[in-house]
Order: sequence, then C-alpha cells, then structure tokens
Amino acid sequence: MSDDVAKTIERLELWAEYWQPHQPPEFIADLRTLIGVAKAAIQVAATLENAERIMLMHEDDEEESYAVPSQDVDGAIETLLGGDVL
Repeated sequence: MSDDVAKTIERLELWAEYWQPHQPPEFIADLRTLIGVAKAAIQVAATLENAERIMLMHEDDEEESYAVPSQDVDGAIETLLGGDVL
C-alpha cells in the first residue's frame, strides 16, 4: 500500500510542477500541503511499524499486549505536527 501511495505522491508532485503556471497559486499551494501531509503519514507509519515492541504482562489479563517506546511515538507526533517530512 505504501508503495502505491508513494507512486501517487510522485505523480502528484510532477503534476503540480507541470501545471503550476496554469493553475491558481492557492490550488498548487493546497496540493503541495496535501502532498506534505501524505509524506508525513508514510514516514509516521514506517516509524511506528519499525519501532521496537515491548511486551507488557498483566497479572489479571491473560492476553499479551505490547507498547512502543515513547521516543518513537514522540518522533511520529513531531512528524505529523510538521517536524520532519520526507
């Protein structure tokens, strides 16, 4: 799925570059903002997917649950709020 999204983003970037002289600047700016959001979402998904999983044991619960280290979550939040984008 992320490969499809990455290819779509690439096509949209090319489209925006090609059509920039022929479209209202606000439209191109909005498109570039959405492209940035999509890139950030892909980066966050990769960060969380590759994050270390820590198993949590609960005395009263037979099910296993997992946690992700806070620095990975903090990094993902930073990315979504406009920090690092691909």
